[in-house]
Amino acid sequence: MEIVIISVYTFSLCIPFGYWRASTRRFSLAWIASIHLPVLLIIPVRRWWLHVSPWWLFLLVPLFFLGQRAGAALQRHWASRSRGYPVSHRDEHRRESTCPRTFMDRGKEIQDNSKRTSWQARQSGAATLDVASKERTEERPGKT
Repeated sequence: MEIVIISVYTFSLCIPFGYWRASTRRFSLAWIASIHLPVLLIIPVRRWWLHVSPWWLFLLVPLFFLGQRAGAALQRHWASRSRGYPVSHRDEHRRESTCPRTFMDRGKEIQDNSKRTSWQARQSGAATLDVASKERTEERPGKT
């Protein structure tokens, strides 16, 4: 019975700390504290109050990390639902695709299209620049 209590305690205690860890900068003081503070709260319960054998650490350590992961997943899920886009500093690269498009984005898109090779442009039916003759040609239907 003690192992069930300490397992549930370990997992549930790590969820809020994982939530906190997901919103901090990696390797900062807050990030380190969010990982190590639950350890300081789990060890006394395991050793002195429940007298659980150290052999059960093979179960408790994965539960610790699963609780951290679950809390981080909750933070990302709730933050993205409340603001409409991911807010974690690790997800900044995703913001571009989820934010509304601007005229600047459209300009970048046009520049990216101009970098296509002539073969890609011919496949899409767009006007191409013939590299050999340096003349502007347009694809016409039926012309090979």
